[in-house]
Amino acid sequence: MNILMIEDNSLDIEIIELSIDEINSSLSPQIKMTYIKTYKDFTDKFHNNLELFYKQDLILSDMNIPGTNGIEIMKLFKKNEKLESIPFIFFTSSLFEREVESAYLNGASDYILKPESFLDNCKVMKKLYEVYGS
Repeated sequence: MNILMIEDNSLDIEIIELSIDEINSSLSPQIKMTYIKTYKDFTDKFHNNLELFYKQDLILSDMNIPGTNGIEIMKLFKKNEKLESIPFIFFTSSLFEREVESAYLNGASDYILKPESFLDNCKVMKKLYEVYGS
C-alpha cells in the first residue's frame, strides 16, 4: 500500500514512520510512505512529477501546511480526473468545526484527529491499511 502524507511537522512524521515500522512487520504487502512537507514542494511535484501521485493508494494530509491549507491542496488534487478517486483523508490536530465541514464538503474521504500516543498511531495506521489497502 502506497500512502502519500502531506505533513510539515518533523516530529509527527517521525512518529508515523515508527508506527509504520511497527505494523509493517505483520503486513503483506507493506505500507510505503512518501512525504511532502510544504505547499511549494506539493505544487512542484504536482506539476513536474504527477506519476508520483498516480501510484498512491491513499493521501493523508495535515490541515495546516506552510503556504496554504489542506483544503486547497485537496481541491487541486481532486481537479485531476486520474487522481480524484484516490481517497484523501485529513490527518490533523485541527478540530475546528468549519474546517471539518469544509473538508467533507470539498470531497474528503475522512477526517481523523491525530492520536496522542504511539500505540494509538499504530492502531490508526493499521485501520487505514485494513480499510484502504486491502
